[in-house]
Amino acid sequence: MIAILIYFGLVRVSDAADNYWSIQSPYLGLWGKCFLSRIRFKALMAMLHVVDPANEPDGDKLHNINPLLEFFKGRCKDLYQPRQNVAVDERIVKSRHRSGMRQFNKDKPIRWGIKLWVLADSSNGYTIDFNVYIGKVAGQEVSANGLGYDVVMKLMNPYFHQGYHLYVDNFYTSVTLFKDLFAMGVGATGTIREYRRDFSENLKNGKEWAKGKPRGSIRWGRDPPCLALQWLDNKVVSMLTTIDNANVKKQVTRNIKTPGGGGLTAIFHNQGLLQIIINI
Repeated sequence: MIAILIYFGLVRVSDAADNYWSIQSPYLGLWGKCFLSRIRFKALMAMLHVVDPANEPDGDKLHNINPLLEFFKGRCKDLYQPRQNVAVDERIVKSRHRSGMRQFNKDKPIRWGIKLWVLADSSNGYTIDFNVYIGKVAGQEVSANGLGYDVVMKLMNPYFHQGYHLYVDNFYTSVTLFKDLFAMGVGATGTIREYRRDFSENLKNGKEWAKGKPRGSIRWGRDPPCLALQWLDNKVVSMLTTIDNANVKKQVTRNIKTPGGGGLTAIFHNQGLLQIIINI
């Protein structure tokens, strides 16, 4: 039954689940009917309950599926050893169901859905671990370091002191997080917002610094073990790392669209930060 549910997500035929058991010509190649009858499938879905109703905990929005969810997450970790470079980011599972867990974000390709905090292998996108975001819950308050800090530390906890390199975006990046990860044997790189309270004061005037500077200009500062960098592209990009240094050079070929619609190939020589961007 679970395999068929996964199959429904991979092979979409219509909004009607009955079509997976249809004998009409467009649906003859679907294999769900070979393993489970439609009546049996619907009966299982109607009766499915993966916890003891008499012992369900209060205040947990996932209490109906937590045992199954934890089993699935455990198998994700048991069956795969991540490579060195990993990433933490959010993922939206498309859904229009009505519950307190559904999120809306007008700037995302999937506007309505359930938000997951995901730890993934950067080389192939494999989901190593994840947590479902259920919003603010009593007894689960966000720490003084912020939600992004809590998410990363929880997902990375099993991988401390193993030489992993973590990559994140500016929602998660902070000097406090990177220093704590470094102390736990995890190097990290990520974009960072200038107005972060622990970001280097000398690099917070990015727009003023960029005036009159050529594209590719770079500056950096250190707060060991963190290296903060700013690179001028279309706008100033600020980054933080405990992995790379500011003296690495890379040459890249970049295609730039001209106002007439054609293309122009340009070569940029950038230090440090460009290496980090390539890594990401």
